[in-house]
Amino acid sequence: MGSGLLAPCIMIVSTAAAQQQGAVQQSTDIGQALAIGLPITAGIVGYFITYWNDWRLERRKGELKFVSDQLQYLYGPVFALNSAGGQAVDALLKRRNNKGFFLDATQRYGEEEIREYRLWMSEVFMPINIRIEKVITENAHLIEGTSMPASFGDMLAHVASYKAVMKTWPDNPPKGEIDHEEALQKNTALLPFPRAFPGYVTKMFNDLKERQARLLGLIGQKTMADSAGTKVAFGSMPTPLDPTTLDTPSNSPRVP
Repeated sequence: MGSGLLAPCIMIVSTAAAQQQGAVQQSTDIGQALAIGLPITAGIVGYFITYWNDWRLERRKGELKFVSDQLQYLYGPVFALNSAGGQAVDALLKRRNNKGFFLDATQRYGEEEIREYRLWMSEVFMPINIRIEKVITENAHLIEGTSMPASFGDMLAHVASYKAVMKTWPDNPPKGEIDHEEALQKNTALLPFPRAFPGYVTKMFNDLKERQARLLGLIGQKTMADSAGTKVAFGSMPTPLDPTTLDTPSNSPRVP
């Protein structure tokens, strides 16, 4: 009877010891697996972080190149030319005591005033307009957005219509006095200067300069971080400009 009870007890003790030994062995195996797996996992994660940051950097460099080209070849020159035209308008109006051309529908206009207007148009304003036209048409691929801005389209149409009017001037010199309607027909463009153009160009130029500075700062931050041996996780890309919101009239438009 005593030996019959002893046998199960020995079996229970043996089973418990085996289970404890198995648990110790399993713990050891897990520890070894972690010791091997954690460095590998950390290396893989580090590789993907580096790859992601490098990809983001190259993407930003590409965007910076495009924004810089926009400023150098399109919006910068157009902004400068329009500003020069605005200063010329201000100088002419100051000379004329802030009196514009062909504004009074009740007035008649003589040869001297028409000659002065045609001189400024031929030698000052139209050369600026033609240069703006050239910049836009030769760099249309740099326009922000997916379509031609209304301000640019209106400006190109204005310049084209003025060319047609000016072609008639050599054969139609000023003679005597003419009324307001005739003065407009013979001396001004069929399509007027777009009043939204100066505001659009100014806002686009300023927004692109700000965007360029932001991209330069982020790329500089990444370069310095790499030099110091640290990793930088970039945030989201700068918000693209929305040119459809920029066609707003300027408070002081350039008129010719």
